Amino acid sequence: MENEVENKVEIENPPAQNVRKKSWFNNFIRWMKLKLKKLWRYIKSEITDVKTFIIFAIVVAVVYSPVWLCYILYFVFKWKWCFVVASSCLAFWAGPFTPFFPLCIAITLGIKKIMRKIFQKKAEKLAAENVEPVE
Repeated sequence: MENEVENKVEIENPPAQNVRKKSWFNNFIRWMKLKLKKLWRYIKSEITDVKTFIIFAIVVAVVYSPVWLCYILYFVFKWKWCFVVASSCLAFWAGPFTPFFPLCIAITLGIKKIMRKIFQKKAEKLAAENVEPVE
């Protein structure tokens, strides 16, 4: 019985020689993980809104429009330069170091923030017009 109590104490309070200082790199990695998790939660909460999803779809269509417009022009008019432009744009956006979706998410959240400010100013203006002065 006493052995079990001693073992529990050792597990809860390890000897000083087993305690290692964490390096600055490990602290940095832990800090980055926390920041990325916080960013992911924020993006997830913002994207789940229907209006935001519609804005996101429009942004993706606009940013990707050179690709699909040039492919349409190639298939309709058989212009080879359209095929080259579309393929090169596709290769650029599909490349491993091109942040297509993070860029689209950032643009979407920026548009949403601007829209929020505009609607908030309009609401404040309407509220100011509807307030009657008390005499």
